[in-house]
Amino acid sequence: MRSIRIALLVAGVALAGIAALSAFGSTSTHNRQNAVFHAITAHNISDVHAKINGSANARNQIPAGTVLTYRTNAGNLGKMQIIRYGYNLRVRWVTYRPNGTVLSRGKNLLIRGTYNYDLDLGAQAGQNDPTTDVWWEQATQRRRYLDAMNGASFTIASYNPCELSASGGGGVDPCHK
Repeated sequence: MRSIRIALLVAGVALAGIAALSAFGSTSTHNRQNAVFHAITAHNISDVHAKINGSANARNQIPAGTVLTYRTNAGNLGKMQIIRYGYNLRVRWVTYRPNGTVLSRGKNLLIRGTYNYDLDLGAQAGQNDPTTDVWWEQATQRRRYLDAMNGASFTIASYNPCELSASGGGGVDPCHK
């Protein structure tokens, strides 16, 4: 197989072209994963860690229905679900205090494109506000990123209900009735 130069976008970071087998354009998940692994370097890993790809293309990691967990820059933990995806996001969220009680929650928060939000309050934050947890970045008309700000962090929740119930949530176990 012949080598080709490809440009790779990993979690919102445009990376330099890398040499890869022509299989990147194919449906081989293994080849794409290897290309991603090799493209991440010490110089771009912090950017990759702080952004979730929400681009309006096949690489979108946060389509409607996606559940994320987060830690706010104030150290509180929370969960968020994408209800509607687009230039603006519509989300439901719950942020918990360290003792497990609810600090803030909502079912219909509008996260406008290019704006910052504080998930401790569930409210829009100012441009340079140190309480900002997330920025819904619109790099271009199609490239979008959910950026963790000021020490906040996000993770896409990829567990099934059986795995979560086994961890001791104290609620009804949907897998062992």
